[in-house]
Amino acid sequence: MRQGMVFLLVSKDTDFYERSLVFGAPPKIIWLRTGNCTVHDTITLLRSQYIVIRHFAKDATATFLPLSYSRVTPIESKC
Repeated sequence: MRQGMVFLLVSKDTDFYERSLVFGAPPKIIWLRTGNCTVHDTITLLRSQYIVIRHFAKDATATFLPLSYSRVTPIESKC
């Protein structure tokens, strides 16, 4: 990995969350806590949280970021 690059792994799997607690980063984990969703819903969630994800990527101390629809649009959520 080139210096200055950040490796982010996006997953719904709790194993990656648990791995980040034990081993830390890299990789940094974005843990999707959405349940069963369409690909469109997942893309919408990630795009709506772009600024949060950018800050997470730049934070040297952060190892995981949980994201869920309840943090974005709980009324429109299909998850």
